[in-house]
Amino acid sequence: PLFRSTGQLLPTDDGCLKRNFTYSAGFPDFVAVARLMSYDPREFSTFETALRVNLHATTCCRVGGTMCSPLAAYAPEYFLHIAFIDKLWGDWQERSEAHRTVRFGDDHKPMTAAEGVTPSQVIDNKNLPGNVSVLYTALPKI
Repeated sequence: PLFRSTGQLLPTDDGCLKRNFTYSAGFPDFVAVARLMSYDPREFSTFETALRVNLHATTCCRVGGTMCSPLAAYAPEYFLHIAFIDKLWGDWQERSEAHRTVRFGDDHKPMTAAEGVTPSQVIDNKNLPGNVSVLYTALPKI
């Protein structure tokens, strides 16, 4: 994970991860998640914006520092956060067949730097390229 040219973890002046928590603004909570999960498939654009902006980006920038920068993927907590966002997407898709199959109209263009993969090929966690399937299980109730 170190950059060959500098031997540092990050390509910054000091090579250090930074955080600058913004507690006063609050982090998304269970109410935000419940609201997200309540969207109907016909509200897909609203759902996607709420997931991407309200839950993903807001959390990254409330952690601050490296997490709220183009270098966010270098922060170890970023992958835990992305896994949770992906789980929310999967949980929403599990609500019905309509939830699972709804998508943007223009999802057949290859994604940048994705070697020709299109959004339509990776939108369904149960049917990913290469016979890959991502399944999340619920935690046992205590």
